[in-house]
Amino acid sequence: MNLTVKFILIFWAGAVIASAAASEPGEAAIHFLEKVRAGRIDLEPGGDTAISAEVIGPKKLQIANRYERLAEEIGNSVLEIAEVKQDLDFAAVLVKQISIADPSRLQIIPMALVKQNSAWRVAPVPASFENTEARFQSSYKQRLLDLENWMLRGQVTQLETLKQESAAQLRQKIRESVNESDLRTNTPEAILHQFIKACENKQITSILALLGGISKELPDDWQLRLNAANQAISIVPPTLKFWELWVSKNTLKVVTPHKDEGQFSIELFNPVDSRVRLLKMVISKTTDHYWRVDLPNEFFENSPSPLETQTKDLALSENFGSEFVKNYQTTPEPTAELAFDRFNQTLNSRNFPSLLRLTDIVSHPETCVEAAQVWRSFTKPDSIARFSSQLSLKKGEKSAVGIIQIFSTRTPEKPDTQAIFLEETPTGWLWLAKPSTAALIPYREWITAETKLKSQQWQADLLKLIPQITATNSDRVPSQNECETLVKNWLSAKAESNVEKMILQSARIDDSKSISTLLQNIGYEITNSKIHTNIAPKIKIYQGVYGAAAGIQIQQEVSKSSHPFYPIVNTSKGPKILAEIDLFVSEKNSREFLNSAAFDRLQKSTSPEVVAELKKLFLEFKNHLTNQLE
Repeated sequence: MNLTVKFILIFWAGAVIASAAASEPGEAAIHFLEKVRAGRIDLEPGGDTAISAEVIGPKKLQIANRYERLAEEIGNSVLEIAEVKQDLDFAAVLVKQISIADPSRLQIIPMALVKQNSAWRVAPVPASFENTEARFQSSYKQRLLDLENWMLRGQVTQLETLKQESAAQLRQKIRESVNESDLRTNTPEAILHQFIKACENKQITSILALLGGISKELPDDWQLRLNAANQAISIVPPTLKFWELWVSKNTLKVVTPHKDEGQFSIELFNPVDSRVRLLKMVISKTTDHYWRVDLPNEFFENSPSPLETQTKDLALSENFGSEFVKNYQTTPEPTAELAFDRFNQTLNSRNFPSLLRLTDIVSHPETCVEAAQVWRSFTKPDSIARFSSQLSLKKGEKSAVGIIQIFSTRTPEKPDTQAIFLEETPTGWLWLAKPSTAALIPYREWITAETKLKSQQWQADLLKLIPQITATNSDRVPSQNECETLVKNWLSAKAESNVEKMILQSARIDDSKSISTLLQNIGYEITNSKIHTNIAPKIKIYQGVYGAAAGIQIQQEVSKSSHPFYPIVNTSKGPKILAEIDLFVSEKNSREFLNSAAFDRLQKSTSPEVVAELKKLFLEFKNHLTNQLE
């Protein structure tokens, strides 16, 4: 039985994947490290390494554990060949591990290789020919020792060169990320808002520039600032921590300037728990006259944090509403119809600040908490994807009520209807998160009757949005560019958990369970996407005679990966994804049965030729993935 190292599966999207029988030792070393990163190392003789058949039991387990640690060290860093030294059928390779923004992840990985049956294989122990058959040949002893000594010396010199190159590259990227003139002439408040935006967008070089990285003389605590910036862009754990709160676009960051220039108070309102945290921030001038952000203790590891102590009982300040308007601006709509439409779109986008910008928070400060309750009901952390749909709107003289229907992809046949109250203000129409009982009285009977009527026809309304495929599909196959654009939009909507956008990019088959199946499949995809890394997936387009398909190589943080395969058909509304037919290349035992059931379902609504072609394209994608990982 093969001993396979199993650990977190992480890929570097831009790395070069070599063939299994790499023709050059450097190429073979990079390919091997990608397999280490993927957790797919076969340590049996004749497998991925030049391991000797004499290595068994505890020794082999020790080697496996070493590769598991190496995979964690590599993470998602870039791997490049630094230097290669070859001696006939033996070679030594130094591999650069590059992470420009994080010097702690820089390293040189020394690797010994042996040529076996015309293929280069890596010795099982880094920087050594130990545990290979060659090690037991006395005639090779000096040659192998020379290569090992070369690796040890080169590891030191190459690491120093790598550090210098990395530091120079980082400084250059920092300078390119910002307008230097802005950092001299903008106001401290503008600089602070620029820093907030850079953190929310996880723009590491811009963050570092605003932390003083653009200056000729770096701050004395530059390493601490660098470490803090890396926390900002890291994949945050599910437990709420300060950086997770700060970088979230849903956290309100209301900035209040002090009388002293460059000093600010910031109220952080988190809609997840409706709690407020206070923060002090200072923007100072460097010796070369650049503005820079000086981080408070909360941004550093092992620093006292007020997150769970001093701020427990804080409420919104008296001027929170007016300061919010200065920071985010309230933007009314000219008509009730536009306000209702925007409310629905904003709810589906799950952007809390945008939702609050449709309210009169100055006149109704409590709106912040009430709006957070509405937002939470839609974004519950229960692994269920939701989307809302507008049903109808009734206008009064200065008010209006709209009815939306909220669908859960877990139980799409049981939608939830809710009434949304809108009011006309001197500047335009806004949403009132919690209307008074008196304001609702004129609409009560209409809400009851309309809810009953619409609850019976929601499925028919939804069907109108989704084009149906014919038995033979279209006579025009979607082009490569059309397919790539469609799939990128689909993946973007999935990353946003935006069910409505995914529906609008879908086609359906002629089936009574079409809508419920589609919604459930979309919900599964959104839920499943939460365990992926933040590395962009690879898209491979396949075109046939009747239609096209897209194979998606997902980089997942699980040992058994699952890669979707989307059928793409041309419809009356252009190319669409046939998401009802859920096909995946997966190591899970149940997936083969589910794929077969999906093909059987498609067979009932299309021709045998269409199904046969899709099966052929699916097999091509499956073989492609197998070749990538061998």
